[in-house]
Amino acid sequence: TIKEFESIRLKRIEQKQKKSIDDWNIPEIEMFTDSHIKKDNYKKCIQIPCYFKEDSTLEKEFTEEYLEINSDIEFWYKNWVSNKIYFWILYTFEWKNSVFYPDFIVKYKDWNIGIFDTKAWMTASEMKTKFKAEALQEYCKNKDNIFWWIVIKNWTSFFLNLWERYDYVNDNLAGWNRM
Repeated sequence: TIKEFESIRLKRIEQKQKKSIDDWNIPEIEMFTDSHIKKDNYKKCIQIPCYFKEDSTLEKEFTEEYLEINSDIEFWYKNWVSNKIYFWILYTFEWKNSVFYPDFIVKYKDWNIGIFDTKAWMTASEMKTKFKAEALQEYCKNKDNIFWWIVIKNWTSFFLNLWERYDYVNDNLAGWNRM
């Protein structure tokens, strides 16, 4: 029946999700289209050249204003979407299980791993973002060297959400720290 099939499908997704980021590898080969911009000037990107979607201004700014200039970062990887070779997190929204792909995986010199997802002001306050953030937090719970952050930009600065429960309403930055 459909219920049995859905139950089996959900169990398979949960089993896959139990894999740690330690078990995931950066893909050796990736394909990009004309809608991607090639960037050769990033020194800490593990993937050379690096690619961004044309409309990913926020991701490019985060790269240039945080990832590339932070002396604690050994390397970073631009994660992509819609393919099982990329790092993904299972979350539930509106009674459906889905996956989302955080924007960046960052390896720090102290062996910590950061998982970052950048959000524009409009998408930061969506309920879907709250569920993604909390699923990412749950995934990272009890993992000693892995931390996560939803990142937003307020005019000239990036901010990280520090709440145990994700909260962002009407431009209120209480509980957010400037990077």
